[in-house]
Amino acid sequence: MSIFINNSATTLFDTQVKKVYQEGYSLRGLVREKTVDGAKEIQFPVMGSAVARTKTQQTDVVPANVTHAPVKAIMQEWYASDYTDIFKNKQINFDEITELADILKMGCGRRMDKILVDAMAAATGTGEVGIGVGGANTDMNFAKFIETMGALDDAGVPEDGRTIIMNHRAYRSLLADEKFTSSDYGQMRFDGTSQGNKKGYLGFDIVTINERVEADGQRLGLPLATNDVTLFGFHRDAIGMGFNMDIRSETNYIPEKLAYLSSVMFSAGATAIDPKGIVKVTVRQTQ
Repeated sequence: MSIFINNSATTLFDTQVKKVYQEGYSLRGLVREKTVDGAKEIQFPVMGSAVARTKTQQTDVVPANVTHAPVKAIMQEWYASDYTDIFKNKQINFDEITELADILKMGCGRRMDKILVDAMAAATGTGEVGIGVGGANTDMNFAKFIETMGALDDAGVPEDGRTIIMNHRAYRSLLADEKFTSSDYGQMRFDGTSQGNKKGYLGFDIVTINERVEADGQRLGLPLATNDVTLFGFHRDAIGMGFNMDIRSETNYIPEKLAYLSSVMFSAGATAIDPKGIVKVTVRQTQ
């Protein structure tokens, strides 16, 4: 193996990363996204409402004076890297450099989701669905789902573009609730067999993620406090994800290591744009 990795290998690695990294970013396309190359912070506009007035002849127009109060997402740099020893790579029956493309991009994808989850968790003034809805100290159920929908409805949040994110355990609990799966209650029969990670129901895309415990012990799943997990219902325009460098990859030969260094990296930040479009749902999940 040459100590100078050829251009085709580098191109293959980069193509593989771009092809599959979105699978690790479960919330891609479900929030407002904005890219400003090189920015330290990215602003998302928050505009107030307008009042419609009657008009009589020859009277002056009264401006609505719509307020502007942008919020900022602070950029942070993230990466996932690993070495491929030039000797060890010859002793295995696969190309580790190519396989690393999948592993490293998934690590970055999980971090992107965590950035968004942290922004929702930090938001104040959101809707709240308590642990006692649908029964004392209960896991996810139909009553909590309807309460989440009602909180967004009452806040005037548009029906199009809603998502509810939950862990797999909460999703199984929801499926066990007859009121959720029966068309007698939900106006439509829930199709749990539909393909993909997004399943539509009553105007929501239901997205599930696992606990995401990393190799170093970090937990990148939904917020957990003892046995209580926080799920989130939100509207697409209520959360902003800013990138000053979208996902990119590179592979370099490091002579001092006699190894190739493969890296996937990005720079991003997230912020709550309109807390009224976010609902925090608390569920109890005992071991």
